[in-house]
Amino acid sequence: MRGFPPLHLAGLLLVGAIGLAAVPAAAQDHPLSLALSGGVGGSLDEDESGFSNGTFQARFAVELSRQRSLGLRLGRIDFGDEIVGPASDVTLDYFTVSGEYLFDEPSYESGLYLGLGFYDFSSTRTDGRSGDETAVGLVIGALAEFALAKRWFVYGEAAFAYTNLDIAQLFADLQVGIGFRF
Repeated sequence: MRGFPPLHLAGLLLVGAIGLAAVPAAAQDHPLSLALSGGVGGSLDEDESGFSNGTFQARFAVELSRQRSLGLRLGRIDFGDEIVGPASDVTLDYFTVSGEYLFDEPSYESGLYLGLGFYDFSSTRTDGRSGDETAVGLVIGALAEFALAKRWFVYGEAAFAYTNLDIAQLFADLQVGIGFRF
């Protein structure tokens, strides 16, 4: 079976997180949010890959209190035909679970988060063999939400991840997108 088993359990973790957060979140006006974003990213310790690779991410957040949220992110950095170490046709898929601490600013909301990530690195090695590997890692990031309407917002995020992958260990991305509270 290809892929990292915890990535296959992402749906179960999502349902569990919603269930655990349902009681404190029930008192909130709009305790759940979904943001879809795209941007650029890459490996920080692999010179050949660059930082201009396309990224996509879905973020689901459950508000636990006014300044705390549980954030779940599912995303991909697509290195395309770039060569990363001894590999080409590279993608990095990830699923992260993080605690978010939010700050109310006059015209937006900002936050910091720290969490655990599950990373699936897929590639074709230059010798023709499969270069797939998986690892657990840490993620840290900063985010901002700018309100467009009562439920809609523009979303921005910068993230840094450390993994125990053989080919590269440090990854970063910048994302911008749109979100909805429900």
